[in-house]
Amino acid sequence: MIREPLVYIITANWNGLKDTLELLSSLNKIDYKNRRIVLIDNGSLNSESREIKKHFPKIHIIHNNTNTGYCKANNQGIVYALMKQAKYILLLNNDTIVKHNFLKILVNYAENNNFEGVLTPKILYYKKNIIWAMGGHISPVTSIPKMIGQNKASNTYRGMVEPDYASGCGFFVNSSVLKKVGVFNEIYFAYYEDTDLSYRIKRAGYKILAIPQSVIWHKVSRSSNTITTDKINSFQSYYLARNGLIFGTKILSFPQNIIYSIAQLLIKFPAYILLKCKDMKSRLFYAKGIIDGITYAVSKS
Repeated sequence: MIREPLVYIITANWNGLKDTLELLSSLNKIDYKNRRIVLIDNGSLNSESREIKKHFPKIHIIHNNTNTGYCKANNQGIVYALMKQAKYILLLNNDTIVKHNFLKILVNYAENNNFEGVLTPKILYYKKNIIWAMGGHISPVTSIPKMIGQNKASNTYRGMVEPDYASGCGFFVNSSVLKKVGVFNEIYFAYYEDTDLSYRIKRAGYKILAIPQSVIWHKVSRSSNTITTDKINSFQSYYLARNGLIFGTKILSFPQNIIYSIAQLLIKFPAYILLKCKDMKSRLFYAKGIIDGITYAVSKS
């Protein structure tokens, strides 16, 4: 029988009370006992953290007065978990629910294989048996990120997959890795931060694996109010455009970034403007994100 090392589960809440309560309820039913939960409340209205604490008094809540962004909020949780000597840290979006054995499967794999990198569960669409992601891949030709297995039946993958990056939606990592590589780069605020961290982890010599036997469900972009459409709003448009270029500047080698940035501008930019942005406001924000991303790149050259 595998011992149960200490796992800290970290999630951030921003005006998402109903979803967060559903996540915490599902976590209460898992079969892994040696876990602690840290919730970072990012300046939610209507005293949501007080309501959460009333239902789940054992969780540790970190209160922020404003929305500090996904990166900073999760970094606060990570720092707290490291201080508490967690062996493993699991990041979960608050708009997920989990299968009862998902965490035990991840821990058992890591412990049995002395695995120190990143594991990600198979992430399905909420209340469906259709895959949202088995990690992600960034095309070296088009620079467009793609979730592996997206929209395929849940039983499509029975073996492990080695993606380019793991989604922050379900990101399980050994604390020793974060101590060596660092945490999310807060320049991103939201989007591409998980890709950036994944690439840094792989560059340090660790692997990223998607484990299909471990399953969670994701409501997909709940905080951005885009659940029923694949179109992106102005917030998403800005940060996806801006951060895509920042990622190339910070993470890729100079020759890689030249090809990647050209593809961002000539392929991804028109594709998103024409097909992904939901309205004119979103298109304008996407263009602004491109300008700010280029400005950042030039400032670092």
